[in-house]
Amino acid sequence: MNMMQLILISGIVCGLGVSSLLAEPRIVCDQPVFDFGSRDASEVVIHTFELKNTGTSDLVISAVRPACGCTATELTRFTIPLGESARLAAKLTLAGRSGDIHKPILIESNDPANPAFQLLMQGKVTTEFSIFPSFLTLRQSAPNQPLSGTVQITSAGRPFRITRIESSDPSARVRADPMPDGLSQQISASLEKSPQPDPQPFLITLQTDNPRMPSVDIPAMAVQIKKIIIAPERIVLREGDEGAKKHVIIKSADGTPLEIKEISTPGPNVKVDYSATLGSIRLAVRGLSVLGDYDEKGLGVVFTNGESIQIPVVFEAR
Repeated sequence: MNMMQLILISGIVCGLGVSSLLAEPRIVCDQPVFDFGSRDASEVVIHTFELKNTGTSDLVISAVRPACGCTATELTRFTIPLGESARLAAKLTLAGRSGDIHKPILIESNDPANPAFQLLMQGKVTTEFSIFPSFLTLRQSAPNQPLSGTVQITSAGRPFRITRIESSDPSARVRADPMPDGLSQQISASLEKSPQPDPQPFLITLQTDNPRMPSVDIPAMAVQIKKIIIAPERIVLREGDEGAKKHVIIKSADGTPLEIKEISTPGPNVKVDYSATLGSIRLAVRGLSVLGDYDEKGLGVVFTNGESIQIPVVFEAR
């Protein structure tokens, strides 16, 4: 083998090495913003985004995160080979919305230049009725009292009547009271049952005598009044957190001092130190492992007043 052949082979090897080091995925969408124009609040907007991989290695999408529950998405595939594409179907429910709206969708992937790529659905929502607030939240005014909440529905132009009220939660009691202006009605809802730690939304449907909008949906949900505030509400472990110390702040919602009676940990190697300052308790958690199988055990804290909390320990990939 002569010198020229050695130089040529060496160049090829070096070129391959540089190419492999520079192999990166690249997420691209030719139309990342979809403007649906002016739509009625009774409509559902459906649009499909095309996501392309113009990089030099496989694009792996780890999560699709709409801005709120009014947007639903479905991705055809989460791994996109170089030069290929995937379709993301997005469905935006306009019920309860009015005016200009902007709903982003974040695409998290292994694209090093754009790990959180944003798509956007935007437009203007017109409606015969406006609802304020747009979401009916039921809360307890005091312990052992029914949960209740109200919203106000207002006509854009003429008086109206509510001819029927339905609720997807049969235990909810809903009533409508006309307001003095003749264009508005107050919608009141109540529940006897106690709120759940993980509340589920339900739907209140109003049938009206307005021929252009005979049906109006109001999303509703009962929420639990927190007696104890936890920040953060869960302990998150990620790659590289092995042996790291995690901190949690605990305090009562009404400012009453808390005193710890007992702490249970999700594993024998997990240790917890705590100190009380300015009406709150600071936990320092050591010994958590990213390889630990903590399931749903989490960190348990029992207080001398009989209250107790559970702090989940979860693993999230970066």
